[in-house]
Amino acid sequence: MKQLPTVKRILLVAAAAIGTTIAIAACSDADTLGPTPPASGSLSSTTGAGGTDTSRQTGGDTSSSHPGKDTSTTHPPAPKPVEKFTLVVHVGSPVPASTDTLLDDPIAGATVTVSHRTYVRTGKQGSDSLQIVDTAVGSATTDAGGNASFAGLKGTDAYVIKVDGPSGSGYATSTTSIYQAYFDTITIHMMLRKQ
Repeated sequence: MKQLPTVKRILLVAAAAIGTTIAIAACSDADTLGPTPPASGSLSSTTGAGGTDTSRQTGGDTSSSHPGKDTSTTHPPAPKPVEKFTLVVHVGSPVPASTDTLLDDPIAGATVTVSHRTYVRTGKQGSDSLQIVDTAVGSATTDAGGNASFAGLKGTDAYVIKVDGPSGSGYATSTTSIYQAYFDTITIHMMLRKQ
């Protein structure tokens, strides 16, 4: 391969630089950097200063501290947990031949334990500065429909639900948690599988 003489290489680089400069200059026209004018029939209108009247677009605050941000909309307050609730735990096992993954065979005689979960600061620093304490508040055996109920639980507290299959059934233990309750009755479905 022949090498281009140095002068030709310099001319090619200079031509590329000039072409790039021209392209940038053509794209940096001051009129194209401002807001796009509204289409005819749009809800916005331009103000005398050449900007867009956002109060018509958003119905909100057009002050410079919130340009284009709609502050006129109020959001509903965050929901608050209920004072007390009833927890219903449904325990079942998957139906092997079913294509419905939510279908189960209820398990009677399973033991459901509900524990109140608290977090206690140990006074130490680092990864072991918080201790998790689970205190059992109730235990029940599931009925023929696979259900066990726990009434009077505090909606603002955290609970751990542990389910053990009937003695000798071969079902593995299953555990889940609930951290706050926003309804008077909460039903949790727990599937047990053979070990």
